[in-house]
Amino acid sequence: MSSDIWFYIEHEGGSPRRSAHELAGKAHQLAEAIEGRAVGLAFGSGAAAVAAPLSSHGLHHLLASEEHRFAEYSVIPQAQMMADLARERQPAAILFPATPLARDIAARLQARLGAGLISNVTEVGVVDGDL
Repeated sequence: MSSDIWFYIEHEGGSPRRSAHELAGKAHQLAEAIEGRAVGLAFGSGAAAVAAPLSSHGLHHLLASEEHRFAEYSVIPQAQMMADLARERQPAAILFPATPLARDIAARLQARLGAGLISNVTEVGVVDGDL
């Protein structure tokens, strides 16, 4: 398992939503405490453009895809892509904003990975090197 903290980025054509800025900062804080990186996940048109505005909030690395299958409300393809990446790279945690789209993706990702899911969390931290 890596020490990277991933976070899901919702955006409009490459312009990150406010929740993405908040998650970037929190992912950076957590990753720094466990000697990892804050890694953003963005899908759809303009996904690669989110790196610049989020780098000042702690984004270290971006995994992005602008494939056509991620257009519109693409829950299933996003969850599958994230599951494939998570199996391969094994992040310490994946953070999602509390939005309908993100909750839907998180639930499907949890089912694909057979992992735990904690929702409606307002604070998370590191104690003795563990989340």
